[in-house]
Parts: sequence; structure tokens; C-alpha cells
Amino acid sequence: KPRSDPTQLNKNLEMLLSPEDKLRGIFIQKLTGKTEIKRALSAASVDIEVTFDLVAKVVNRGSLDGGSMVTFFKWAIEKEKVFEDVDSYNIVLKGLGRRKFFNYMINLLGEMREKGVNPNHETLFIFMDSYVKAKQVSKALHMFKKLEEFGMEYDSESLKVMLRCLCNRSHVATASSLLYKMKEKVR
Repeated sequence: KPRSDPTQLNKNLEMLLSPEDKLRGIFIQKLTGKTEIKRALSAASVDIEVTFDLVAKVVNRGSLDGGSMVTFFKWAIEKEKVFEDVDSYNIVLKGLGRRKFFNYMINLLGEMREKGVNPNHETLFIFMDSYVKAKQVSKALHMFKKLEEFGMEYDSESLKVMLRCLCNRSHVATASSLLYKMKEKVR
């Protein structure tokens, strides 16, 4: 019985994987150190066009942990595969929020601000909706009260975002109370 070549078998298996699965698979390999991971990502992406959409697929599907999502995102920015703008950050924040990696979200928001990338109302929606969906309404309200620390201001649009998140997740009484409290503060 002829033996098959293991390297050929690996190549055949790789051909069956989608580009996002190939890139996500790097994190399954238990590589040590971010340098080694980034080197493996670069090697795996040689024949893959890494785009904004592909980055979104990698971080929003599968089961990457928070650190892996952030490492992958930073690699994509370093390799100039995606722009370092608010839309790119929002993609990763959405993936982190969906999996309740709130500490990674807060850290990434801080890094975003350090690099001069200002959050927008979509960023606010991602944060508020992630907290409210996870039944952490008090944390969402606490963060909303500290908007200015996160580079945003209290305006009618930010209040609408918060109210929409609360109402969409059946927290209408809380939304009503917030509206009453904030009507004097909002410009």
C-alpha cells in the first residue's frame, strides 16, 4: 500500500479551507509569542488577498479568543491590509462585544484614542448594545455617563443610540428613566 506524502496531504487540505479559516487556523496551532503568530499569518496570507471584508469574517466567525482577535487586527494594520480607521476598529469591537470580551473592548478603545482615531456613534452603539445584550445594563449606563472620557459628547444622537439599545433589548423602563434624567444635559 503506497504511503501518501504528509506535506502533499496538508496542501490538499489547505486548498479546501476558505481564506478566513486559513488565517483563523494560525491561532489553533498554539504558537508562542506574538512575533511567531504574526510571522505565521504573513506566511499564510501570501496567496490570500487580505481585505476589510476578510478581516471582518475572521474576527466575527469562528471561536477566536479576545487576544487572538486583537493580534490578528494589529497584524492586518501593520501589514497595511486594512486602514487604521474607525470602521476597522468597529469591526473588531463588534466581534469582541459579541463574545463578551469587554476588557479587550475597553483596551482597544483606549488604543484607538491614543492613535487619534475618534469613536463615532456606531462605536457607541457597539459598546452599549454589547453590554445591554449581555444583561449588563448598569455597565452600559455607567459607560454612557462617562462618554466624554471616551472621546464622545452628550448629544441627541448619542442619547438616541443609547435609547435604541435599551429599547431593542426590552429595557424600556430604563430607557424612559434615562431620557428623563438626560433631557437637560443633551445638546
